[in-house]
Amino acid sequence: MSEADRLRWNRLYAEGRGPRQEPDPFLVASRPWLLPAFARLSGGAGGERRPRALDLASGPGGNSLWLAEQGWRVEALDISDVALERLRAEAARRGLGDRIAVRQADLREWTLPEEEEGAYDLALLTWYLERRLLGEIRRAVRPGGFALVRTFLRGTRRSLPPAWVLEPGELARAFAGWSTLRCVEATALGEAAYLGRRPP
Repeated sequence: MSEADRLRWNRLYAEGRGPRQEPDPFLVASRPWLLPAFARLSGGAGGERRPRALDLASGPGGNSLWLAEQGWRVEALDISDVALERLRAEAARRGLGDRIAVRQADLREWTLPEEEEGAYDLALLTWYLERRLLGEIRRAVRPGGFALVRTFLRGTRRSLPPAWVLEPGELARAFAGWSTLRCVEATALGEAAYLGRRPP
């Protein structure tokens, strides 16, 4: 794990400059697609289970907390122990501690454990770009499950290094063969968002 990165992110969160504990609006707006999947898993007699989500670069857990409130079990990964401690504390305060598990990980190096391939009903990544993780998301999602990504796009508003921004159409290409449910590219804002479903 990069100690310099961990300390940098810890400092940002300690200074109140990191993401807050609010869900991404694109995730909330995707609820009509995700909710029926949850209903199929949790409804009926016998054999019910909570749907399982993997939240990469979770920060203090705005997305994780929202998903847990909708009934999902969430595993949240981030490099910042300050952010993860805030997530733990808020999950406990809301009575969601049994639905959210946190793991500290450097996502520049992390790979999905083999035993977790196809284990998740949803894998999401918001406002962080490590292109290699798009392949890890594909591996993580079970047949019929979902991938949600929202991050920076090359555009007129943002001036960021190429490694930190997507090219137009890159998300759709990364999930070729999946059903695209929502795909938004706002070049003027420098933002891209994608919701897709792995074929059953």
